[in-house]
Amino acid sequence: MKYFATAAVLAGSLAIAITPGATAAPAAAPATTTTTTADGIARPDVSAMSRSEIRAFNAKLTPNHRYYITCRQSSVTGSLAKVTRVCLTREDRERIARDAQDDTNTTIDRARASSGCDPYCQ
Repeated sequence: MKYFATAAVLAGSLAIAITPGATAAPAAAPATTTTTTADGIARPDVSAMSRSEIRAFNAKLTPNHRYYITCRQSSVTGSLAKVTRVCLTREDRERIARDAQDDTNTTIDRARASSGCDPYCQ
């Protein structure tokens, strides 16, 4: 019985934490210094930019520029209508993809090592 009471309290606190009007503390951004490219474009703070600011910023860049900002929407699991919009620079998206690939390779290498197979066997 205690388990169900604890689960109900937990569920209630989660419902309060994810209500649509609630604002969560922003995730800590990586400590970066303001960098500029050779063409004088400073690295943007994407999280603080509105859609119109992003459009104006992108108008000065080519789509293959490392600071070009793209926004993607993804649906929220468990909801039929709610979507989240995530805007990142091209450089950030490439870094995230590279980190994910590195994590995958590390996991595969560890699995091979624990099975007694060297990293180069298939």
